[in-house]
Amino acid sequence: MKNILLLLTLLIITSCKNNNNNYTDNKINNSIKVNVMVVQYNNIEKVISTTGSVNFKNVINVCPKYTATIKNILVNEGDDIKENQIIANIDETNLNAYYNNFNIAKRNYLASKYQTEKYNLSPVGLKAFEKTYNKELTLLEFAKKNLAIKSPANALVLRTNFKPNELYNSDTPVITIVKEKELLVDSYISKTIIDKLKLGQEAILKTGINNDRFEGQILYISTQVDSINNMYPITIGLKNSIILNKLRNNQFLIVDIILETKDNVISIPKQALLDDNTVMISENNIVKIKPVKTGISDKNNIEIIDGLNIGERIIINNFDKLVQDQVIIEDSLKNISK
Repeated sequence: MKNILLLLTLLIITSCKNNNNNYTDNKINNSIKVNVMVVQYNNIEKVISTTGSVNFKNVINVCPKYTATIKNILVNEGDDIKENQIIANIDETNLNAYYNNFNIAKRNYLASKYQTEKYNLSPVGLKAFEKTYNKELTLLEFAKKNLAIKSPANALVLRTNFKPNELYNSDTPVITIVKEKELLVDSYISKTIIDKLKLGQEAILKTGINNDRFEGQILYISTQVDSINNMYPITIGLKNSIILNKLRNNQFLIVDIILETKDNVISIPKQALLDDNTVMISENNIVKIKPVKTGISDKNNIEIIDGLNIGERIIINNFDKLVQDQVIIEDSLKNISK
């Protein structure tokens, strides 16, 4: 009898263990994979975004004073140059045509002068040849004098445009310079935002190419609405000459105006914040839902004033499949950073 009772007891214990194992296996099999991020301190900026266009002050196109090919350019984009500094040279072979025309005019003039004096002819023809001779002499002297192309002012080289064997005329720029090392960006702000702006406020300007990012500040805020777009014109200035040669006049830019900055605060991706101002965190691979209090936000992140602690693991996806106390599998782990 004792043996029978012992056997029954062993069977019951084994059955319970199997049930527990099956329950654990089912929990694991039903677990959902999620991405999590570790909460850390970050910096966050509250910004408003708009667009703008580049406006260089006092841009000068430097051209040759007569049609010619260019021998060389002596400056590079971004160089500071002085007034009357030689910045390019015209190829001397361009003088050949001027010499030829001058020599022809000279021969005609001397021949006419000889004939007029020898045969006592009317000076009318001679005067015509003399006029042509003086004209060609003036053109030749002008061409020789202006072989060197000089800067018209103290400036910064914005663009160079050297193409070997190409003819440049007095309207074709060899070099583009900017007299004042100041770059302006013209932009517009809506009525709902204009009261939040002030002179000197920081702005970030981006081209959308190669992650180019330039710092500036608001120099002008109009008090009058533009009659065409019903927005307020503003002007943002950048004075770093290093960046001038990276931008072009009238170039389109993305403008982010910084309204508020907070350093070393807890912030999370906006996608991790649920509609009811709660977040889901992972505690030992178990879902916990926590209410949070939010602060400022930027394009991608939002400040958490209360409700999260440094080092907690916040879930950032698959919310529709999750409930409180659900078992999860952490598929990837990253630090929350801007």
